[in-house]
Amino acid sequence: MIRLVVILLAGCGLAMPQTPVVVMRNLSRPAADFKVGDRFEITVAGVPHQPISVRTMRNTLKTDWGPVIASTDASGRWSTGGTFEKADFGSWREVWTVGGKVANPVVSFWVGAPCIESGKGFLQASGLNMAQTCDTRDGEQQTFVTPSSGDSFRTPDGGLFRETRARTRPPRRITWKSWSRW
Repeated sequence: MIRLVVILLAGCGLAMPQTPVVVMRNLSRPAADFKVGDRFEITVAGVPHQPISVRTMRNTLKTDWGPVIASTDASGRWSTGGTFEKADFGSWREVWTVGGKVANPVVSFWVGAPCIESGKGFLQASGLNMAQTCDTRDGEQQTFVTPSSGDSFRTPDGGLFRETRARTRPPRRITWKSWSRW
């Protein structure tokens, strides 16, 4: 009877996820939005012993697929964690893969400033860039800024990403003749 149940479950695809899944949790404040200083955990589940990679997009800046950062274990799971730092302020979007298959869901989240509710503060925005200044729990007023397009950032695998834009034309060469016309 037990063998029949296992065979039926495996035949229905319930024994092991056919589509990889990813879950991101806030360990500091469960069921709350992320803020600078919060601890997080990312868990990926899929087929055992498969490579895992992630594509990280920061404030709508796209990156290429990262290298393989880990592999699922014998049970098909892998997890990592960390703490959001001041430089992590802003929007994030991560696409995780296991064995080349995209994990569900695509993880989108915002890392906010740890402002106290009764404190003073203000927010400035210009295009995709944002700066928020506010009173924090440590009694100081701090400013949190989203990165500009040329700033580097760390991806979940610890890699350093720096956006480079292709030039549409070579830089203008300044000569004495062109300089003297200014």
